[in-house]
Amino acid sequence: MKYIELKQLGRLAVCALVIGAFAACSDEENLLEGQAVYLTTGVYPNSEMKWEVIQTPLDSKCEYSECKFPVRITFPASSDITVSVELDNNGIDTYNQVHGTAYEKPADGSYQLKKNTVTIKAGTYESADSIHLSVTDFSKLKATKGHGFALRLSNISNKQVELSANMNYLFLLLKNEFQNLDPEATKIEGEYAPTDGWSFTANPSNMEKTIQKAFDGDMTTKWNYYFYSEVNDPNFIINLGKSLTIKGFAVDPNYNKSYYGSSIPYPYNLKDVTVSISDDGVNWISQGRMVVSALPKEASAENPVVSVIKFYVPVTTQYIKLGIPNCWNGSRPDIYIAEFHVVL
Repeated sequence: MKYIELKQLGRLAVCALVIGAFAACSDEENLLEGQAVYLTTGVYPNSEMKWEVIQTPLDSKCEYSECKFPVRITFPASSDITVSVELDNNGIDTYNQVHGTAYEKPADGSYQLKKNTVTIKAGTYESADSIHLSVTDFSKLKATKGHGFALRLSNISNKQVELSANMNYLFLLLKNEFQNLDPEATKIEGEYAPTDGWSFTANPSNMEKTIQKAFDGDMTTKWNYYFYSEVNDPNFIINLGKSLTIKGFAVDPNYNKSYYGSSIPYPYNLKDVTVSISDDGVNWISQGRMVVSALPKEASAENPVVSVIKFYVPVTTQYIKLGIPNCWNGSRPDIYIAEFHVVL
């Protein structure tokens, strides 16, 4: 995995702080005064970093796993200074109170603070070496509201240099996205569920008039889902009539190539999709989002290619909501579906 190292904008941050100090702004709130060591990302917001974590039933994925950052000083010192940082996860409680969030503290065994002491060489603005936090097991960090690490300045070798009182924390915040849709799936095995007793709704509601054409078992008919004005949460909902355990969905597209000279073979096919399930049609549980693959040029009614939306782990539900905000022709939905199958 990648690591993120925060060094690039250190000098710019120092310059901004020094200029601000002479501008007589509010020193107590957000400026450093005198000689002090401090923590910053170098970019706004200066005290925090956010990582996106994809949590699936099979594994956990994040673009980064290593966080490295220097400790900085407002004015260079005449001798080397050693500074230590500690993990003070009680600081997450304070962060939550201030920001109205609900990040949980990281679980034991999910991380290592590999290096917590650095040296700022005489005449320099930041340590040449870096504090190093490693997240070793994202699967232990599955809180719905995410997790937060609070890193705090704890000690300094030169007692004539202060630890900043207002830039003494740096927060690493992990935001979890729970995903039960397999974006790599190209096929799905199972039987198509019979549609007897099903009912459908759509947003916008005028799209409900022809939705049955996507469930009539006739490849020569099609459901055209579209709208011309702004619609909040474009979707359609299937009420299966009873609770079923399903593996996913198979979509037979309508093989219409023409779209004002588009270079995309079948621009009316589904693109971005979100899926939620519910037992009552009111309270929904997200199963994630994915991009449905574009159809290849060789696909046709004679050589059909089925679009697949597959769950990592089958779900049991009565109601299914599919968000369909766009298709391959551009930003707004103009989607043609010949047949939409629920796979058991």
